[in-house]
Amino acid sequence: LDKDFLSNINLSNLSSDQLALLDAQITQEEIKNAILAMNTEKSPGTDGFSVQGLFPPSFNEALISLIPKKGRDQTDPANFRSISLINVDSKILAKVLTLRLETILPYSIHTDQVGLIKGRSSTDNLR
Repeated sequence: LDKDFLSNINLSNLSSDQLALLDAQITQEEIKNAILAMNTEKSPGTDGFSVQGLFPPSFNEALISLIPKKGRDQTDPANFRSISLINVDSKILAKVLTLRLETILPYSIHTDQVGLIKGRSSTDNLR
């Protein structure tokens, strides 16, 4: 293992404008845009509200359910997957942060990397 491997990599840095955008106070407009961009068909969390509901005070609560994997031994805990239903206020905050990152990631991640970057596709790298 080469200890200097990471020091030889030319990683991109965020500009001061990009850092300021990520660190800025969340505005009412961002919250509105996040709510409008969310899927209204998702299951509600422990607060019982879907995206169209009111803002509950239970921000740090979640309902965790275990779903058994089909055809697996249900006595083995590894054969379950967990689903965490979080409250709508947590979903809105996550969406606001996602929308902020979407504007910065294309400039921070090399153009050869296409996975999970909005507007990029693996077909972009096919020749």
